Amino acid sequence: MKPNSTRVNYPDDSYNLELIIEIGKALLLSSVDATRSKAQGVLEVHIPKIKALLEEGDYKKVAEYTNLVIRTNKIPKNPGNIYVISHGYNSDWYKVGVTIQKAEDRLGAYQVADPLRRYKLEYTKLTKHYKIVEKHIHSKYENRAEWVKAPLADIIKEIENHNDSLEQQNKELPPRGENKTASE
Repeated sequence: MKPNSTRVNYPDDSYNLELIIEIGKALLLSSVDATRSKAQGVLEVHIPKIKALLEEGDYKKVAEYTNLVIRTNKIPKNPGNIYVISHGYNSDWYKVGVTIQKAEDRLGAYQVADPLRRYKLEYTKLTKHYKIVEKHIHSKYENRAEWVKAPLADIIKEIENHNDSLEQQNKELPPRGENKTASE
């Protein structure tokens, strides 16, 4: 195993949820692109699944699941765009995706598939939380291959609110290495 690897291996004995949470926090925080609030938020979302796997006693599945969470929930070092694209053929569904390129470039890629050029870029937001927000939107609404069914205004509001919440969480905690004392 590489020295800075975030892979977790659990033995088949005496592991409890608190220890797994602490391991998860430590691994997420050891990543150069993670923050403490991000680690806490990710763990809170995944604790029910981890508890269920622990109750089954399948520590291999716990390790595999934890590794998947760690790999897929790092905050990227550079911001990217979350975008919402519509298509004139089906006004109830919206493509919610992410790209590190300009959202207009992604729109152009879709237009190639439609000779009538009915795809329309409805919304785009540059944010470092683009992957997390996209996952949130896909899980919140009916979703088919990254197309979600919801009113456009609701999707945009949810993107803004969730991103703002993540930004606020990151502002509330001091940077790593700074500890507050009880007298502060």
